[in-house]
Amino acid sequence: MAIYTVLNKDEITSILKNYNIGSLENFSPIEEGIENTNYKMLVDKKYYILTIYEKRVDENDLPFFCSLTSELHNKKFKCPLPIKNKMGKEISDFRNKKLTILSYIQGETIKDLTVDMCFKIGTETAKLHLLTEKMKLSRKNSLSVKSWVNMYSKLEKKLDQNDKKLISFNLLNVEKNWPQNLPIGIIHGDIFWDNIIFFNNEVNGIIDYTFSCNDFYAYEIAICIN
Repeated sequence: MAIYTVLNKDEITSILKNYNIGSLENFSPIEEGIENTNYKMLVDKKYYILTIYEKRVDENDLPFFCSLTSELHNKKFKCPLPIKNKMGKEISDFRNKKLTILSYIQGETIKDLTVDMCFKIGTETAKLHLLTEKMKLSRKNSLSVKSWVNMYSKLEKKLDQNDKKLISFNLLNVEKNWPQNLPIGIIHGDIFWDNIIFFNNEVNGIIDYTFSCNDFYAYEIAICIN
């Protein structure tokens, strides 16, 4: 369960006072996911997603994520739209944290994907890459090869000697041979089954852009295959 910030009705109502979308009718926590706190809200007969960003997300990256999804949505790409508050901003403050309210995408995630579904995901991913070619947005990939060494250092003490030898050898090998000249652009960075919304067997939206960045398109494809 990924509810790190527990909210009650009065608190969500208070948050909504900063927006012009209406009055809260109902809400429920979204248990899926591991990074941030999410609530599904029914506001004046329309659904929205309230996302509170937790520790792992750098608040300095939020403008990139919001600008990216706003531009993609405006280009008719199927992704959530950040809703602006009364100050005209997509990001709001709450309990020393940052939050956004996003448009809701109807449908469900499907873990056991068919070949046809995989093809459709690939098609939508290609659309994302094409639509972002001329966007003047930039963010380094915080989970690229350099970060893997730091991750390993935190786990090293828990591993036996054989595992240490195997992992350290491969990390050095990958870092040494990491490509430099592959085609690069804006990628989603986290296209797994739980970030794809299907409706009537069609991709109705790609969600969660908190790993989006500029990197090799091949990196994106590798994540999709994984």
